[in-house]
Amino acid sequence: MCSNDNIKPLWESVEKNFLKVNLHQFREIGQVNERLGTWGPLSDSSRYYKALMYEFCHYLEYNQTTKPHNNAPNFIEIFNKIKNTSLGNPVDINYKGHKVNLDYLLSVEELIFLYSYLPNVQSIVEIGAGFGRTVHGILSNFDIEKYFIIDLQPVLDLSKKYLELVLDKRNFEKIIFLNPEEMNLIDTIDLVINIDSMQEMTFEVASSYIDWINEKSNLFFTKNSMGKYDPTDINLNIKNNLEYQSALKMGLMQDIYKLFDTNDRIKATAVYHAKFCPRDFELIKNQRGFGQYLNYELALYQTTIT
Repeated sequence: MCSNDNIKPLWESVEKNFLKVNLHQFREIGQVNERLGTWGPLSDSSRYYKALMYEFCHYLEYNQTTKPHNNAPNFIEIFNKIKNTSLGNPVDINYKGHKVNLDYLLSVEELIFLYSYLPNVQSIVEIGAGFGRTVHGILSNFDIEKYFIIDLQPVLDLSKKYLELVLDKRNFEKIIFLNPEEMNLIDTIDLVINIDSMQEMTFEVASSYIDWINEKSNLFFTKNSMGKYDPTDINLNIKNNLEYQSALKMGLMQDIYKLFDTNDRIKATAVYHAKFCPRDFELIKNQRGFGQYLNYELALYQTTIT
């Protein structure tokens, strides 16, 4: 047991903080009420990040158990088919004996969303694939014939090295790596994917991709931010105002909305569905992103031209 001498330094510190309490401010960020709880709204540890990962696992598992989605199997079954998910040493947690990380939880969320469509897809184009988590997840779970990645050359160099290590030779050889200038080499395609990158393009470039999708593809899946937000919504201090002002002018969604205001979110979602829809397509499925990605929207569009 702890003696009074052991705990005295802690409680002396707590008592000192409570000598002068302003009832109108004591629950603000950084004020004394944080000493009564286990943590405050802001954190310098990975507690929130890991807690959200754990809740993401529970969310994916619970939804599949209680409300089966697209006839998809349990998320752990999908996750376990994706080998070598720890390359790069990501932050991870242990969920029911399985070592999981956020990048591949996001991939599993997307796979569950698309699960009933992917068995009929033979060719995919992914615009802006990053290091390759999505292609890794899809090729590990579905038999796709061709998977094109369109990206900037430095990112292509990274994804090529990464995917060659994590995929078997048969699946790696299905991937064609292209620069944006080479995209017109692609003929018709079953599915185009864009995740978390159109908001990093100029409006003109993103619009040209939407037009290209309209001409080339049967399905279009997007998962992007629903717009811009005020940094004060999340108590974020902007360190480089020039970068911030530049970011406000990027992408298809340039309006600022309140992240945690239901009415604003409903309006932003409707605008998102319209902006990302190619001219001759229609929205057939949508879903809000989970947790720290709640400002993202998963949307699937299908061509109306037969």
